[in-house]
Amino acid sequence: MPRYELGDADIAVLTAYLRQLSSRPSPGVTSTRMSLAVVIAPGVDPVRKKALLDTLHAAVASKNGSVMSGGRHMVSAAETQLKTERFWDLQVWELQGPPDAWRAI
Repeated sequence: MPRYELGDADIAVLTAYLRQLSSRPSPGVTSTRMSLAVVIAPGVDPVRKKALLDTLHAAVASKNGSVMSGGRHMVSAAETQLKTERFWDLQVWELQGPPDAWRAI
């Protein structure tokens, strides 16, 4: 792991971030599934949007499709050690209306 020299201000920011982390799973995460979301703003070029979504759907399908005989998924050593083997669910959120209304969605 790389080493970084951190000043007092950097340490304070890092410490504040670490203290706000929960020991419980985040919303959208269970012991078997993890929800991922992509947010698409209005006006995105349809060609770029399709390229993004095709790439994300392919990545999710690849992750979820690596099943070995017996129904067990092939996972990395890190996933095995950390017990983080989960199916991925991709949600596509397309924003509509004026930007000041997006937060209410």
